[in-house]
Amino acid sequence: MSGLVDAAGITPAIRFFLPSFFFAKKKRGLTKGGGGGILKEKQKKQYKVKRVKRRLTEKILGLMLIVLSGSGCIFGGISNEVRSYDLERDLKRESVLPCRINFALFRNLSGSDRRFLERHKAGRMQADEFNRWILDPELLLERYFRGNFRGTGKELVRVRGVITSFEIDMERKEAVLEIDFMLFCDGRSCRVLCRSRQKIGDMDRKESFVRAMSRCAADISDQLKRRLIGFSEEK
Repeated sequence: MSGLVDAAGITPAIRFFLPSFFFAKKKRGLTKGGGGGILKEKQKKQYKVKRVKRRLTEKILGLMLIVLSGSGCIFGGISNEVRSYDLERDLKRESVLPCRINFALFRNLSGSDRRFLERHKAGRMQADEFNRWILDPELLLERYFRGNFRGTGKELVRVRGVITSFEIDMERKEAVLEIDFMLFCDGRSCRVLCRSRQKIGDMDRKESFVRAMSRCAADISDQLKRRLIGFSEEK
């Protein structure tokens, strides 16, 4: 059995399962001439190098975290907050007509939804995910016109509206609103196509979009008022 044990007292079976560096250290420790001291010096150097690398890595990671945490301030305070807006209605524009008005549910064929719809060059359309109307366009405009008209006469005029454009023209810097109205009264009908474009003062502020679209709605309200008065007077 003694022939199966090496100078370190390890059998071949145990040697098979141990890593190679284990034997390298043992061999250096058994060599003459101070081999163990050389090994310790190398280990110290390796330990120092690893410690320097670890500290350097920690500093780099810390710096990266500081940069990432402050990126919102560095890049101008980019926010992912979703904001909702309503049309501004001028109470002075409320109209009293010589006929009663009944607005049916509006239809929306403009391709827009609650998100601000922007028209860019070459007919490219883009919806703004972070700036929205408080209601869908058909409900928003129907509510707006219901609040703008009152009637006291016996005659009843039914109004149906189809929204064909409700968008922001980014190239022309304009808000665009187009509604195709149909008026019905005592077997008579009349089509009224109303269009409005209003300039946007500041393209960098969404509030300017809202003001421009509100002016569009007010302009169309005036157009519809004139046509309703004329239609109710027709016999």
